[in-house]
Amino acid sequence: MSETTTQTGLSGPDLPHSKAPCPFPMPRAHPLDPPPQFARMRDQGPVAPVELWDGSRAWLVTRYEEARTVLADRRFSSDVTRPGFPTYYEGQRAVVELAPSFIRTDPPEHSRLRRMLTRDFMLRQVETLRPSVRHTVDSLVKDIRAGGGPVDLIKSLALPVPSLTVCRLLGIPYEDHEIFQELTNVNLSRNSTREQTETATHDLLSWLDDLVTAQEREPGDGLLGRLVVEQVRAGRLSHDDLVAMARLLVVAGHETTANMLGMTLLTYMRQPRSFDGVDTDPAKLKSAVEELLRYHSIIQIGLARVTTERVRIGDTWIGPGEGVIVSLLAANRDERAFATPDAFVVDRPATPKHIAFGFGVHQCIGQALARLEVQELLCGVVRQLPGLRPLTDVRDMPFRGEMTVHGVHELWATV
Repeated sequence: MSETTTQTGLSGPDLPHSKAPCPFPMPRAHPLDPPPQFARMRDQGPVAPVELWDGSRAWLVTRYEEARTVLADRRFSSDVTRPGFPTYYEGQRAVVELAPSFIRTDPPEHSRLRRMLTRDFMLRQVETLRPSVRHTVDSLVKDIRAGGGPVDLIKSLALPVPSLTVCRLLGIPYEDHEIFQELTNVNLSRNSTREQTETATHDLLSWLDDLVTAQEREPGDGLLGRLVVEQVRAGRLSHDDLVAMARLLVVAGHETTANMLGMTLLTYMRQPRSFDGVDTDPAKLKSAVEELLRYHSIIQIGLARVTTERVRIGDTWIGPGEGVIVSLLAANRDERAFATPDAFVVDRPATPKHIAFGFGVHQCIGQALARLEVQELLCGVVRQLPGLRPLTDVRDMPFRGEMTVHGVHELWATV
């Protein structure tokens, strides 16, 4: 952060950058590109004021270095109960009120609960899931090839892969997948009313409460069963806390990954030659997946924080109790960190590293599993569906850029 200091917080008499903060979130001009305002904001400085859905204001961080600094600084709290914590739409406020999770807390409580899951998401443990994920991809691809005609890749491939995986991981019956998929869609949509979001949240929690209760009676072999045996019965985790943890794992475990897989398929179809050899060269596969994660930065809006004391970002002082939003999308397209950031470069150097999974103590715990799923899907498609092509132009596809995650509702293709 800069050594020079100027200006004041949002509560001060003058706002830096703009007297009328830009409404946030902003729409995309093109489905594959960030909102054009991000580049202009980065040119003016690392942080800019924005106006949220309810008329409140927050600070948007758009540069890479400052984004990493904020996410690693504990003066920027993740505690959603703190006054001034920013929300992106009315439904999100309802969700965080009704279904708080440990990612919306700060250490030490965040650390205590996260440690209960660490073992299951370590790279070595996640690698044991690779054969089953590969089998899932191969089975789904086989069905696509057998079908012959045009296919919706979201419904037939991008969504089933993470849904099946998260069900196996947690010990949830896969026949229930449509329940959590539908309810999650309502929860994450900015177009949902508060009443719709509240109903969907109650229904999801009720379904998960029944699942956890069943696991408490007879623990299974999945993660939920292990948590019951090792944490709930030991008195370290309450029933309600396990329900909240299960909700987080179900939603995060399939929704964002499904969107990332959809964008991966679209990118492959738009420039298939860029992916030549990823199925035989592990180094190229790893590089391609990291570039896909940087390029798409699947979390559309950003990571919310609230300041606990007066802090400085660049040349801007921000007072205590003010909302700060770190745009992973803007930071991962920062030309100060990445050469030609708006281009997809499959062999981009590994340094600096993208922050698609966040940074600091709240960095996504499931990132190893997400990477594995993208790798296996990409390899399976390159090997078995080399002629895959989209039926429509990218501009005509039903993108959901209005969501908290960026993806496509449908992705019709010919095999």
